[in-house]
Amino acid sequence: MLALLAMTASVFGNSNYVHWVGGTGDWMVSGNWTNEDPAPDWNIPGWVVGNPSNTGGSTALDWNYGRAVIESGTARITPSSAPDGYVSKLYLGGTNGANVEISGDALFKDIYLADTGESATITQTGGSVELSGNYTTHIGRHGNGTYNLSGGTLTHNSTPGADTHTFIGVYDGAVGTFNQTGGAFVKNGTVQQNIEVGYAAGSKGIVNLSGGTFHDDVGDYTLLAHKIGSEGYLNISGTASLRVGQGDVGSSQPPTGYGILGIGYEGYGKVVQTGGSVEANYLKLGVKSSGLGDYVISGGSLDLPAYLQIPEAGTFMVSGSGADHIRMNKFMPNYQYIGFELDANGSTLIEVNGTTNDYYHGANENARWQLDTLPDFNGQVGDKYDVLWSATPIVISGSGYNSLNNIGTAIFEREIVATNGGEMVRFVMTGTKTNAVVWSGTGNWMDSSHWTDVTPAPDWTIPGQGPLNEGEALIRSGEASITASSYPDSPVVKLDMGSSAGATLNVTGGDVEFKEVTLAEAGQVATVNQSGGNVTFTGNSRAYIGRNGHGTYNLSGGTLTHTSESGADCHTFIGVDRGSVGVFNQTGGTFVKNGSVQQNIYVGYYAKAIGILNLSGGEFLLESGDDFILGHAQYNGDLARGYLNLSGTALLQIGDGGLTPSGEPAGGWGRLSVGNEGYGELNQTGGTLDTEYMKIADSTTTGEGVYTISGGSVDVHRYIYLVNSGKATMTIAGSGADEIKMSRFIALAGTTLNLQLDENGTTLMEVYGTSSDPYHDAILRGTIAVDTLASFNAPSGTVFDVIWSANNFETTSGTFAFTNLSDRATFDWQVVTKDNNGVSGQMLQLVVTSSKSPLDLWVEGYGLTGADAEALADPDGDGFNNLYEFGLGGNPTDPLDQGIAPTYAVAEDGGETWMTYVYPKRSDPYSGLTYYLELNNDLVFGQWTNSGYTVEGTGTINGDFDAVTNRVPTAVEGEQFIRLIIEE
Repeated sequence: MLALLAMTASVFGNSNYVHWVGGTGDWMVSGNWTNEDPAPDWNIPGWVVGNPSNTGGSTALDWNYGRAVIESGTARITPSSAPDGYVSKLYLGGTNGANVEISGDALFKDIYLADTGESATITQTGGSVELSGNYTTHIGRHGNGTYNLSGGTLTHNSTPGADTHTFIGVYDGAVGTFNQTGGAFVKNGTVQQNIEVGYAAGSKGIVNLSGGTFHDDVGDYTLLAHKIGSEGYLNISGTASLRVGQGDVGSSQPPTGYGILGIGYEGYGKVVQTGGSVEANYLKLGVKSSGLGDYVISGGSLDLPAYLQIPEAGTFMVSGSGADHIRMNKFMPNYQYIGFELDANGSTLIEVNGTTNDYYHGANENARWQLDTLPDFNGQVGDKYDVLWSATPIVISGSGYNSLNNIGTAIFEREIVATNGGEMVRFVMTGTKTNAVVWSGTGNWMDSSHWTDVTPAPDWTIPGQGPLNEGEALIRSGEASITASSYPDSPVVKLDMGSSAGATLNVTGGDVEFKEVTLAEAGQVATVNQSGGNVTFTGNSRAYIGRNGHGTYNLSGGTLTHTSESGADCHTFIGVDRGSVGVFNQTGGTFVKNGSVQQNIYVGYYAKAIGILNLSGGEFLLESGDDFILGHAQYNGDLARGYLNLSGTALLQIGDGGLTPSGEPAGGWGRLSVGNEGYGELNQTGGTLDTEYMKIADSTTTGEGVYTISGGSVDVHRYIYLVNSGKATMTIAGSGADEIKMSRFIALAGTTLNLQLDENGTTLMEVYGTSSDPYHDAILRGTIAVDTLASFNAPSGTVFDVIWSANNFETTSGTFAFTNLSDRATFDWQVVTKDNNGVSGQMLQLVVTSSKSPLDLWVEGYGLTGADAEALADPDGDGFNNLYEFGLGGNPTDPLDQGIAPTYAVAEDGGETWMTYVYPKRSDPYSGLTYYLELNNDLVFGQWTNSGYTVEGTGTINGDFDAVTNRVPTAVEGEQFIRLIIEE
C-alpha cells in the first residue's frame, strides 16, 4: 500500500491538467489520458455527455475545465472520437515533437503550440474547429509550431465583445508556420480579429497559402512583423483566396482595422504572390517608422478597394506579365520604390480605378521607379511598356524622387500620356548596356553556356576572362559557383546580383577580384556564400551588401579582402539606402582590409536602412585609419539602424593599436562608432573585440547607441566615450565576460553605465591608462544604474568590485547620479584605494545594503507584510504556508487556490508494479527552491528518507512550471508513505 501525505487532499480538487499518455491514439479513449485529479471531474478534456461528474449535461466551459497537455505522440480527433464540449486549453509541444490530427469537430478556448525548445504540429484534414480564446491562439509560442489545414473549417470566434487574435510566431526564438492547401480559415463574430504573423522581436511567422480560403472580415487586420526585430512572410500561390476586409470602404481613413493588410508593421514583412487571389481594403508596406515591407506579385490577382500605400519604407514589385490583374482605387507610394521586372510581354498593368466620385482615388507619381528585365525579355529600342494607368490625372510631386533606376540590361525613359480616359505611366526602351553579361541557370562560373552577352558582337562571353575584359556580371537568377578549378583569371569590372526571386553565388575556392559589388537593389534578394578561396573587392565606395533590397554575405572560410585603387578610400556598406536590409554572417575565414588608405565599414548607412553583422567565428580585421560605424546617418528623423552581434570565437579588430598620435583622431584611427547619427546596437556574448576608440551615440544631436557585454573580451586602447545625453548606454550584464579593459572611460552628463549583477557581481571594468599615457582616467558625469539578474543572491553587506582605475575617478558634482533599478536588492557605492593585479589605483565598489529572495518578492507581490510575509506563514489558512504556495504556484491570499497539485498513478512495466509520482517544479533555475521526495514505511516508528525512488524525467506544464516524474517501486515495502519537500 502507498499513501500520499502532506499537502495533497485539498490541492488535488483544484487541479485541471490532463496529460496525454496514449502514444498514437484517439482523443476519446480514456486510457490515453492521465488526470492530475484522483477524483476527477473529467478524464478526457472536452468530454461532456457521459461525464459522470457533469450532472447538468451542459456543454459550457464551467462543466469541463480540462486542460489538455500533449508532450509527445499523436492525438487523433475523428468524427467518431471527438470531444463534445470545449477544451479549455491545448498545450501542445515536446522536445521530440507532439501532434494532433483532426478530421472531426473540436472546440478549443486557447491553443499554445510549441514553447521553448519544443515542436508541435496540428494537421486538420476535415471537420470544424473553433478557436474562441482571446489573444491566445499561439502557433509557435517560443518554439516551432505548425498548423496544416487541408480540409474542413477553422474558425476563430471570440468571447462576446472581446477582440480575437491569432499569432503565428509569437516570442523570441519562435517559428510559427501556417500551411493551407484547402479548407477554410474564417473569422466569425462582429469584434475585431487580428492575424499577427511574426509578433515579438526575434520571432518569425510564415503563412503559405496554396489552396482554400483565408478570410478576415469587417474591422480586421492582418499584420506581418509586428514588433521591431520580428519577421513575417506570406506566400500565396495556386488557387488560394486571401481576403482582409469585405470591400466596405468607409468615408474616412480607418482607425486600427477595417481590412488592413500591413506588411512590415515595425519589423520586416514580405509577401510573394505567384497565384491565388488577394483582396484587402488597404495594403500598407512599412507601416510604422521602423517598418519595412516588400510585396512581389508575378501571378494571381490583387484587388484593393481603398489603396496601396507605402507610408515608410518598402517596395512593391511587379515581376513579369503573369498576374491576372492588379487593381486599386488609390496609389500612394510616398517616395518609395515601385519596381518592374519585364518579361517578353512587359509587366502586368497596375490599374488605379478610383474616380472623383470615390473617397479614395488617384495616383501620386512620387515614386522611385525601378526597371529590370527577366531572362525572356526581348525588347528592342523604341518599344513601349505600359506599367500604371489612373482614371484621374496623375499627381506629380517631389521631383527629386521621381527618378528612374535602370538596373537591367536595357535602358528606359519614362513618360506620362493620356489614354483610355485617364493617364498612363509608360516606359520607352532607348538602348542597351554595352558591357553587361547575363547569367542563367546553375553551374560553374567559367562555363560559357550560362552567360549571354547583350551586345550583338561580343568582346567577351565570360566576365573576368582575359586581361581586356570589361564585362559586368549580372546574376539575376539561378546559382553560380566559383571553385578552385573554375574561376576568372582577371578582375570582374562589376558584380551586380539580385532579383525578386533571388540569386546566389557560391565561392568554394580559387581567386576572384571584383571591382564593384552590388547585392540586391529594391525588392531584390541576393546571397553570396563563401566557404573558401580568396575574394577581393577593389572598387572605391562600391561594395554594397543590400543596396536597396535584401543582400546577404555568408563567410565561413577563405579570405575576403577589401582594398582600393589609386590611393582612394574604400568602403563596405552593409544595408545602404532606404528600405534595405544588409546582412553579413561570419562563422569562419577572414575579412581583412589591405592598403594604406582609410577603409570604412558602414552597417546601416542611410535613413531607414538596416545593417546586421553577425560574427561568431573567424577574424574581421581593420587597420590604422579605419572606421567601423553602426547606424551612420539619419534624414528627417528617420534613423539608419546598425546591429553587431559578436559571439563564439570571433575576433573583431578595428585599428592596429598604433598609438603615436596624442590628440583626438580625425576621421578614423580605429574608431568603432555605435550609433553615429543613426541607431547602433552592439551585443557581445563572446568573442574578442579589440579597437582603438569606441564612441557610443557619437552624434550629440541624433545619435543613439547601446553596447551590451555579457561574454567575451574587449580591449579599447584609447577610450570608451558615451557621448549623446539620454541616448548612450553601456551595459555590463553579469560576470560572464573574460575582461573589459580600456585606457580611458568617459560618460558625459545624461549617459548611462548600466551594471547588472549576477551571483558573482559583474565583470570588472578596468581603466588602465596612467598619467604617462595620452588617454587615461575615468570620468563619470552621467548615471551609474544598478540592476540585478535572476541569478543574483548576495546577502546584505556583500561588496562587489565593479570599476577600477589606475588614476583617480572624476565624479562631477551636479551631473553624476547613482540609480538603483533592482527590486531584489538596494545598493550604495564607494571609492576605495585598491590594487588590481599588483597595480595601485582606485576601485569603485557596490555595497549591498538590503536583499530580497525570489520568495520575498513573490510574497510582496500579494501585498503581504509583517508576520504574514514569513516563509512559514499561512495567511489564508488553507494549510499551505507561503513557501509551498510559491513552490506550487498557488495564491497565499486565496484558500481555494493552492496551485498545481502533484499527481500519481499505478502502472506496470516488465511485470513489475510501480507508482508514478509527478510534482510541479518552478522552471526558473534561480527560484531559490529545492524539490525532492521523502519516503517512510512507518509513520510511528519510521524515519522519512530521501531515497527509494528514481527521477524519470522532466516535462513542461506551462511557462513557469515543469513536471518532474518520479518512479517508486511498490514491491519493496508492504506499505509506504510519500511526501513532497520544498525548501528555500
